[in-house]
Amino acid sequence: MVLPGSDIYVTATAHVAAALDLPGLPVAAVDRVRDKSVMRAAVAEAGLRTPRFAQATTDAELRAAAERVGFPCALKPVACSGSIHVSRADDLGQLTAAFQRLVPDPEPDMGKLHEHSVLVEEYVQGPEFSADGYVLESGESPSSPSAARCSAPSPTSWSWATSPRRSSTTPP
Repeated sequence: MVLPGSDIYVTATAHVAAALDLPGLPVAAVDRVRDKSVMRAAVAEAGLRTPRFAQATTDAELRAAAERVGFPCALKPVACSGSIHVSRADDLGQLTAAFQRLVPDPEPDMGKLHEHSVLVEEYVQGPEFSADGYVLESGESPSSPSAARCSAPSPTSWSWATSPRRSSTTPP
């Protein structure tokens, strides 16, 4: 079995497993979950409830996304790992400022440069839960459940306190 050490490597790992004919995640499934916009669309298409969302790559698309989604909202890069560049915005000025911080960022995310495509998503207050894991052929499913508390002490500062994962803060 081929397993990634980080979510940023899930795509490469799926391709390696497929090329070597080893157990692993299907490439098509990985392509749907590594891009937040594609994943949200697939979830909505399946009839499940999702927050309102829209994808944007330009200032004009960002304004249109804000009109569709409303405020408060969250800006999320579609393909970054963890909470890198995730920001809460309560108005168009804050949303534009968060987008402008992301666009010129030359710092790669675990070696991969940002694509500058973002998801503008309805802000949903409350805890976030996730479970990372996999299912073995035997049916056994080792996993690592975690819970995150989301808070925004100021409109341009977004912090995540996550357990057992790392904590991170988007710079103001």
